This record gives sequence, C-alpha cells and structure tokens, in this order.
Amino acid sequence: CPAGQYSTSGSTSCQNCPAGQYNSIQSSGSCLPCPAGQYSSSQGSTSCQDCPAGRYSSNTGSTSCLLCPAGQYSSSTGATGCLSCSAGYYSSSQGSTSCQAC
Repeated sequence: CPAGQYSTSGSTSCQNCPAGQYNSIQSSGSCLPCPAGQYSSSQGSTSCQDCPAGRYSSNTGSTSCLLCPAGQYSSSTGATGCLSCSAGYYSSSQGSTSCQAC
C-alpha cells in the first residue's frame, strides 16, 4: 500500500487512513494518530498539519483544531493549549494570537 493507506493481514485491498490519522511509509499495517497540536482533516493523509496560531489541539487523533477561547491566546503554531492573558491585558474574541493592553 502507498503512504496514506494501510492494509491488515488477509486484506484484498488498501484502505485510506481515517481523518485524524496518518501514515508516511509504504506497506504499513496501520495508521498513527496525529499528535497533540496537529490535525488531519482528510482521509489518506501522509502527514499531519500544525494547528495555526490562535487554535489548539490537546488530544491525539484530531481532525481539526479548536479556537482559543476569549481571554486566552496562542501565538505559535502547533499549540496543545492556549495561554491566559496576563493581568492588564485582554482578548475579547476567540482565536486570538495575542492579548491587548487595557
């Protein structure tokens, strides 16, 4: 099977890795879950993508990334969680990449 697909013992065909999983090598018998901070939104992925800034994924096997809630932010890609705004700073919307001074 090509990368992005797998087959189990006795299979007659290859199957696409499900969304949230990937396989970067040929002739594999399984797919791996995307690590926390990354996601795969489509089947047959050969790699996972980092969550963009302002979003995060705290679990493995994610098919999408969540928006940081208001009052928190994520300034880097591949975040596994969001940071709270410090005292004297705020973020009023979801998906913030930074906090603003009051």
